[in-house]
Amino acid sequence: MQLRGSIKTRAWVYILSYLGATLLVSLTFLAGSYFWFATKGMRNDLDSVATEMVTNRLTFENNNIKFKLDSEGRTLSGYLRDENMSAEIIDATDTVIAEYGVFQNEGELVNYERDNQNEIYSELVTKGGEKYMTLTTPILYQGNKVGRLVLAIPMLILGHFGQISLWILLAVLVLSMVLSWPLSHELVKVVFRSVDELVSAMEKVEIENLSDKIEYYGNQNDEVGVLVKTYNKLLDRLAEGVGKQKSFISNASHELKTPLARMVSTLEVMRMDIKDKEQIKKIEEVRNELMQMSIKVEGLLLLSKYDQVGKNIKKEKFSAEEVVTELIKKHKDEITKMNLKVENTVECDGKVYGDKMGFEVVMSNLLSNAIKYNRNNGTIKISILKTDGTLKIQVADEGKGIESNYFEKIFERFSRGEKNETAVDGFGVGMSLVKQICDRNNWRIKYYREVTTGTKVELAIEV
Repeated sequence: MQLRGSIKTRAWVYILSYLGATLLVSLTFLAGSYFWFATKGMRNDLDSVATEMVTNRLTFENNNIKFKLDSEGRTLSGYLRDENMSAEIIDATDTVIAEYGVFQNEGELVNYERDNQNEIYSELVTKGGEKYMTLTTPILYQGNKVGRLVLAIPMLILGHFGQISLWILLAVLVLSMVLSWPLSHELVKVVFRSVDELVSAMEKVEIENLSDKIEYYGNQNDEVGVLVKTYNKLLDRLAEGVGKQKSFISNASHELKTPLARMVSTLEVMRMDIKDKEQIKKIEEVRNELMQMSIKVEGLLLLSKYDQVGKNIKKEKFSAEEVVTELIKKHKDEITKMNLKVENTVECDGKVYGDKMGFEVVMSNLLSNAIKYNRNNGTIKISILKTDGTLKIQVADEGKGIESNYFEKIFERFSRGEKNETAVDGFGVGMSLVKQICDRNNWRIKYYREVTTGTKVELAIEV
């Protein structure tokens, strides 16, 4: 398993996110600043023009307002036109005595009722669909208010800029809201990609692949790098422990198998020379105990052997019918001893490409159980059929069936039904091995709850 990401990616994502947010805030700030300075500049222009008009372009006679030419000989209307401004002049009796520019077309732009004192004020107004900045200032002569001057400057450029800025900001806001979820989702995936891959690798760890290490190409000293190194060391310790356990079970089983066989043979020879029934009974009891121990050792050997094979399963073509027929022959003595009848029904060719050794172990255990847990003079029914691309092998007996409180423990290692602990030889290893083989080959095994009529088990293999 290889990890190519790095926690440093998180830092880059944070930086990019910060820069993006900073850019958005900066644009908003610049747009606002430009609008504020532009508005302030217009107000200053209005103040300057108002001062120029009152000082150099108006004259007063008996508190009446008169107009005069400037030093360049321009009239007031010409001066206002050059400055791109409009003006309205009102005398002390609130009579409009002159209108220039927009005031000639739009009339009153400001609320004159506000002018109750000698104050100067400006405001933004909209008239005829256009925006204007206005400045209202009192006209004073010898300390007395003799009228008012109202100036107006169009805000065409500023208005367009403000509208464009507003639409841009709204578009950015909507776009950021629309893209925030998928982008943040993708960013989180990028940031935590290494962690996700590490979790995925951990979930795939099994007994068979403890030796597979996780390769990390990022910074070996960052958080994920340290975690990967620690995890690989843990795998090494687990692999070592599991290897020792498997080796011990295999060696111990091999060491026990030969002496057990010799002891059983010796007892059988001794029994032939003994006539005392009591001694013969004791010898039989010892022999049975040794046989049970031998069965357990054989089961442990099978488990150990299959553990060592792991997922490197050897697959080959074989016939399920032929394997079952051979197994029936191997168990002929047990079948004859209990006077059992075997009904072998074959409805298809039973061709399989897969783990032949595993199939033989599974079917041998199922047939052995059908014999051991059957009744005397009973019947074993074996069926081989194919439905919807699935090969099904069914084995049924006519024994007592499976106790309800034991049904869920069928595949537990060393677990056996209470009623059969003394009646049938065995140590509960077989079905655990069967389940292990089926899981590794993706085979399905199913028991049917037929407690009163015997036991039926079905093995399903996709072909």
